[in-house]
Amino acid sequence: MSKRSDFIGSDLLNQMIEERERSLKETRSKLESEVELREALNGPQSVNEVWGGGHHRTVVDASIRLAGLKHAADFPIEQVRLHYREAGQAFLRIAQLSDFRINVSKTFLDPGRRAAKKYGSKPGVVKVEAFVDEATGKKVARIHSMRQPAGLIFTRSLQAAIISGDEKLATAIAEKYPYTGLNDGMILRLFLLGKDDEVAGHAKIYEPWAAGDKDGDWPYPRRQFPLGILNKDETLLAEGIANASKAFASRWKPARYTTPAMLKRLKTPENAMVEAKKFLMDMHWVLYEHGLAFAIVAARRGMKTFLSNESVWSEWMPRDLVIASI
Repeated sequence: MSKRSDFIGSDLLNQMIEERERSLKETRSKLESEVELREALNGPQSVNEVWGGGHHRTVVDASIRLAGLKHAADFPIEQVRLHYREAGQAFLRIAQLSDFRINVSKTFLDPGRRAAKKYGSKPGVVKVEAFVDEATGKKVARIHSMRQPAGLIFTRSLQAAIISGDEKLATAIAEKYPYTGLNDGMILRLFLLGKDDEVAGHAKIYEPWAAGDKDGDWPYPRRQFPLGILNKDETLLAEGIANASKAFASRWKPARYTTPAMLKRLKTPENAMVEAKKFLMDMHWVLYEHGLAFAIVAARRGMKTFLSNESVWSEWMPRDLVIASI
């Protein structure tokens, strides 16, 4: 038994796996046809397109969560990877059917120079158009930006495809989806496309990432991974893995959730532990997919020495999953 499975309890863990498998099976039966998914992603009802994806989006989320639960329950690695692959395949279908046209926003009051400064560097913005409204004589602006259908699940989907071990799937997602987010998904995408110069040029994205073992409510990305790959520095990779493992281990200590402050709010230790289990599941503390994906990318590039450093790995950053997916 691992710390995760001990913390959750085998009965609850098995129950959660069974429930998620039933839910995922039901969702698979409702997956949209090509016409339906294209309409959901690009049609008139897709105003909030970054939230789009329909049942395919649900498959992505459910498959990733099920993969983590099965790893905690000590299922075979190949079963874990199959769920990550299903998540990647669901998103690839989204990428293939999405329309990445340039949208033009409604006109709004804002002097051109200020609008350009405020919005010009935002992800996906192609240009800020400034002009004078003929009817009112006021200075106004419009934003031209690239659509990002289901963009909020791009990073998780790309990580899942990488962890699945299906290199062609991960590369296809990177090629098909022109992601504009300024985060770890963008950095991973550039690495997969061999655009290391662009990664280096975006240092302002990853330099602020966590350096040590202190994370927030959810796991933070870590600068050691992109820097280690760029600099071919395996010491940095090992350091990132060690820091992440330490941060994750601290989250799975029962004493963390039975402090006087927690008990004052939740009344009993039993209530506190129930809330702790929900928190760890909901906030992605089962597996560190960010670190796993970067470690796999590094290993596929021939950086293998860091894999032999046994002391840095953990059940949240499992070496066997990385090795199986290279």
